[in-house]
Amino acid sequence: MARLKRPAMHVVRAPVFRQITFRLERLGAPVGQLLESAGISRELLALPDTLVPLANVFRFFELSCSSLGTEHLGLDLGLASSLADFGDYGKSLANSPTVGAYMQAGTRHYRCLNSGERLWLSHEEGGAIKINMSSSENRSLGAHQSHLCTLIVTILTIRQAAGNDWLPGELGLAYIPREPIPATELFAGTRIVYGTQHSYITVPSCLIPQRFPQAGKSRTSLPQGPGTPLPTDILDIVTNQIETLYTNKGTPHIDTVAESLSMSRRTLQREIARRGTTYVDIVHHSRMRQACEDLDGSDKTITEIAFELGYTDASNFTRAFRRETGLSPSAFRRQALRA
Repeated sequence: MARLKRPAMHVVRAPVFRQITFRLERLGAPVGQLLESAGISRELLALPDTLVPLANVFRFFELSCSSLGTEHLGLDLGLASSLADFGDYGKSLANSPTVGAYMQAGTRHYRCLNSGERLWLSHEEGGAIKINMSSSENRSLGAHQSHLCTLIVTILTIRQAAGNDWLPGELGLAYIPREPIPATELFAGTRIVYGTQHSYITVPSCLIPQRFPQAGKSRTSLPQGPGTPLPTDILDIVTNQIETLYTNKGTPHIDTVAESLSMSRRTLQREIARRGTTYVDIVHHSRMRQACEDLDGSDKTITEIAFELGYTDASNFTRAFRRETGLSPSAFRRQALRA
């Protein structure tokens, strides 16, 4: 009998979502209360590599819309945002020399930012190019805010090369609102269509070779990479949360990781068990991987590494490391230095 494929868990990078919460606070939204209602830990957002379930982000957007009395909160968020707010992904796009390069990189690497939404390009009759966007909850109010924000940042970025009077020929939105988008200069000459299969904007092909003002200017550092694609399998996501939530008091308790993913401890344990492992095993392998990185790439003492990984003393760490690798931490470090 064929083995059923487990559904993916969709996540977004917490620091990028955190920037959105700052903007909502300036708009007057009770962000702390809304985060709690959406099942998102505010403390989690301050950590550099943590992940937040996309479903909770969409729920937060829905609650924010209700709080502020609008179906089009993404419009305000997009107008107040720039590529710099999208972490390594946005910084890498800011180095694009042309509109075409920007569009290609933006769609190709979007998975580095969000694993539950997709950006892609398609060609239309007459020479226009569509920048398309879809989500795991394509027609929900929460997804609508994400689509609006992303597409508006895209329009504002293209304007840097095309000129401030450029408008997309057409804007398609999968969501069907009760009220249309408020009048704005950004869409003054744009045809807006609601209830489309997925959201999109159209860009004339003549803009593809258009260069950005910063293109070709000297830089003092190498261009920023877009980051790594986000995981979708629960084991990889749990490993990411464990490694991000490490503290000097030890590895995070399973309840902490479960809460960060909006799960109960029992549900998380069941999902891990279905994949043939345990939380303890994931923690162990994560510790060993981090230990190898620290021994190879830092000048931390073995005692410092042991305590940072949650061991009560260095001898316990040494025994665990030897069982895993066949070498003591000191021997592993010497071998790494000779390599």
